[in-house]
Amino acid sequence: MKASFVIIEYHSISDILKCTNAIQDLKLDFEFEIIVSSNSQYSKKQQIKLVNNYEFIKWVFNKYNNGFAYGMNCGIKQAQGNFIILQNPDTKIVQGDLKKVFSFIKKENIGLVGPKIINTNGKIQDSCREFLTPIKLIRRLFQRYFNGNQVILDSKFNYKQIQSVDWVIGGFMIIPRSTIELVGILSEEYFMYVEDMDYCFNIWKNNLKVYYYPELVIEYEGDRKSSKINRYTIYHLKNYYIFLKKYIFNAI
Repeated sequence: MKASFVIIEYHSISDILKCTNAIQDLKLDFEFEIIVSSNSQYSKKQQIKLVNNYEFIKWVFNKYNNGFAYGMNCGIKQAQGNFIILQNPDTKIVQGDLKKVFSFIKKENIGLVGPKIINTNGKIQDSCREFLTPIKLIRRLFQRYFNGNQVILDSKFNYKQIQSVDWVIGGFMIIPRSTIELVGILSEEYFMYVEDMDYCFNIWKNNLKVYYYPELVIEYEGDRKSSKINRYTIYHLKNYYIFLKKYIFNAI
């Protein structure tokens, strides 16, 4: 068994070092590789310096900055593991047994697993959600912009229970290679946002399941740039329209 940690990087070397050091500190008793897929377009001199200074990292320097999905896909294409762990550079595992998660995935024939995510203060984040309908999106935007709720937890959802969910956020996802062979890689139609919901939607379409697995706990604050009305909000809404056009409008 081999795992591939694929970490996206965009001018965030300090976060990358914290993230990769945290992986090494886990003292994992199985083979793994750490792949950093960089969209930063560093100069050749900078690239050589990074490769020489951090030899334990498998660096992928992408020619373009074509967004989150593009960067992750560049890393996935270089991954050799049976399990691909996609993560943001400002995430770290704080609790749980990855081997146990892998066994759970194989036993239950699961397409993707997302962990419980907490912020730096230990508060649970809304990392798993129902597929967004236009009405649900409007309600969510209202709660964020007008009520000031950046983290919107579902009062009916048991965040302590392992269970299937519609989708999980892309900050940290565990994907078996069999899923990638069946479903493919992330959709690069999205520059940032919604690509995670799109991928989970496709997993369900291929008769696999997406699971929330709270016995694995990740610390991740998340910048939530689109939680205020700005250009990131436009990215989010534009990409949601792409999602609707792909799966809803074309089906009518």
